[in-house]
Amino acid sequence: QVVRLAELVDDPRSVPALRERLLGNRDPEEIAAILHALGKLGGAEDRAAAIALLAHRSWLVRMQAAVALGALGMPLDAARIVPLLRDPHWWVRYRAAQAVLRLGGAQALRRVLADQTDPHARESIERVLAER
Repeated sequence: QVVRLAELVDDPRSVPALRERLLGNRDPEEIAAILHALGKLGGAEDRAAAIALLAHRSWLVRMQAAVALGALGMPLDAARIVPLLRDPHWWVRYRAAQAVLRLGGAQALRRVLADQTDPHARESIERVLAER
């Protein structure tokens, strides 16, 4: 709840405490909440944490890692997110497609769509492109 409060207050001074809380944390819900907050309040130095958590066992963490990387990453990070388009969880695929769009634009997402054979990945990409 404190992590959510830090995000709602929208105060970048809470970022060091969020980063410290993320280190060694084993609670997937708290990790996801911290990633969500860092995606809004953090900076480029939080990119590595988001990248590291893209492969987490919890779908909630993978989803928030994609969102955070979409906010904090560089265009080349879109390729790191693409494998999540085949994730078993719909929300992960959807947020991954949004992150690729945010990092690389609609053209990049269309190129990814052209290479996809997985119907679930294609559906998520098409949905995000249609919402754009």
